[in-house]
Amino acid sequence: MSDSSESGVPRPVRIIAWSVAGVGTLLVVGVIVVVLMFEHAVGQAPVKAADDARGLARDAVGDLRTESQDGVLTDDQITVAIAKANGVVKSVKRADSSIDVTARVEGNSGGVGGEITAALCFTYTIALPVQPTSKIDMRELPSCPQ
Repeated sequence: MSDSSESGVPRPVRIIAWSVAGVGTLLVVGVIVVVLMFEHAVGQAPVKAADDARGLARDAVGDLRTESQDGVLTDDQITVAIAKANGVVKSVKRADSSIDVTARVEGNSGGVGGEITAALCFTYTIALPVQPTSKIDMRELPSCPQ
């Protein structure tokens, strides 16, 4: 029996050719998988950053409660509570039955494409009188006021 097939190509050459083809196929598939994973990671970064902002905004409710322990909630105390949540106070409106705070909170998501930041706005309505158990409603706004 000879080392050649009916095509006349020696068996060692066929083995090398198939090996090169197999390795090449694996490399192409590997590159495709890496590209798809990168696209997925980059596509998810804004979603994760927005989720981070929402989590920080929820944390601000607890920080507002902490700042109101003494029964008073000044603008400075509100600013401190929102700043702990990586936020900035946009407005504070005081009424007879509540304090309405509008704030911009930033969330971050790092990944292969670098760090992505999402800025979301929230309104916090704090029931009066201010006390540690005061009801605080948080609502996400569709956009941030100027």
